[in-house]
Amino acid sequence: MKKIKPFVKVAVVGAIIGFLMSILIHEGLWFKLIQGFKNISVFLYIPIIILLIFLNVLFHELGHLFSFLLSGVKIRALYVFIFILKKDFDNKWKFEVDFKNFKFLGGMVVPNLEPITKDQEYDLLRKKFSKALLDGPIASLIHFVISLLIFLIVWIITDSYLFIGLLAINFIVTLLMTILIMLSSRLHTDELYGDFFAYKKMKEDDTFCLVQLIQYRGFSLFEDNDSYLYEKGLEHIKRNPTQYKMFDLVLVTYIINEYLDKDEVCNTIEEITNEYNIISLARNKHGLELAYLIASVYYKIGDVKKSYDTFNEIIKVRNRYVDKDMQNFLLKQYEHLINRNDNTTYLTENIEVYFKEYHIMLPIINKKVMMSELIKQLPFSNYQTAINVENEKDE
Repeated sequence: MKKIKPFVKVAVVGAIIGFLMSILIHEGLWFKLIQGFKNISVFLYIPIIILLIFLNVLFHELGHLFSFLLSGVKIRALYVFIFILKKDFDNKWKFEVDFKNFKFLGGMVVPNLEPITKDQEYDLLRKKFSKALLDGPIASLIHFVISLLIFLIVWIITDSYLFIGLLAINFIVTLLMTILIMLSSRLHTDELYGDFFAYKKMKEDDTFCLVQLIQYRGFSLFEDNDSYLYEKGLEHIKRNPTQYKMFDLVLVTYIINEYLDKDEVCNTIEEITNEYNIISLARNKHGLELAYLIASVYYKIGDVKKSYDTFNEIIKVRNRYVDKDMQNFLLKQYEHLINRNDNTTYLTENIEVYFKEYHIMLPIINKKVMMSELIKQLPFSNYQTAINVENEKDE
C-alpha cells in the first residue's frame, strides 16, 4: 500500500496540472502568456531576471528596515548585494558600491542602536529586534502575494502581451526567490544565520541575544557608553558554567576586552579566566583570541610570569581553523599588548589581515579608531626571574 501512495500523488498532481492547462488553453490565456514571452527580446531576459532578484532582496530587507524604524530604532546601513546605503561617521547618508561584496548574495540591515542603560530598555530592544527579524520574511511573502494578484488580474482582463510577459517573469522569479528566502531563513552557519533561526534564538537564548546587541552596538554612531552591557554580560557569565560554544566565547572575549580598558581589577574576571583550558581555547576557531586575552589578564593583574607562560603555551598549539596570516597577526597583536615586543610597525603594515575578518561590515567600521586600539599596550609591569649563579673557585 505504501508503494502505491507516491503514484497516487503523482497522478493527482498530473490531473490538476492537466485540468488547469485545459482551462488556460480553452480560455486563450495560454496563448496570451506565450505571446507575452515572445514580445520580450531574448537579450533582455538575463538583465530582467537580475533586476527582479535584486528587487526581491530589496523588498525583504525593507521589511527589516521599516520594522526597525516603526518601532523607533534608527538605521546605520542597508546592504543589498554590492550596494550600500550608510550613515557615515560625519552623520550624513552616503551611497557606495563595494565590489568585494559580490559574493555576498543577499542583503542586511544594520540598526544604529542607542546606548542601553537599564533592564527595561534592554528587554524592549530585544522585542523590537525579534520582530524586525521576522518582518523580513513577512515582507517577502506580502511581495509574492501582490506579484501574484497583479499578474493574474492583468493576465485575465487585458491583452497587453508585453505587460503580461513581464509580470509572468516577475511572478516566476518572485516565487522562486520567496521559496529560497523561506528556506534560507531556517539555515545558519558560524558566520551567518537565517531570520527564523535568529528570531528563535533572540527570543529563547539569552547569550545569543546579548552577543547580538553588543555586536550591533559596536557599529553604532551613538556615544560609546556600554557599562550596562558590560555588567550584564559579566553577570550572565557568572550565572552560567564555562562554555566553549561560539556565542559564549564571543561574549567572554567582549567582556575581557572591555575589562582590559578599565583601570579597575575585577576578581570575577580572574575567576572566569582560571576556569578555561588554554590548550582547548587555542585549538578552537573562536577561542584563539580569548586564549591570548586570558594571558593579557594575567599581565594586567601583575602576574607577568603566568602571562608569559600562558602566551608560550598558546603559540605551541596548532590551530587548524584560523587562517595562518590571522594567527600570526594575533600573536603579534597580543605580544605587543603585553609588552613582550613593540610590534607597532608590523600591526600598522598588516592591518588588512585583521580587517579581512570584518569583510562585509568594513564600510561601517571606523578604521582609524580600530587601528589606535590595536597598537595600545597595557601599563608596563616588571618581569624578574631568579638566576642561579654558581661561583667557581679559582684554581
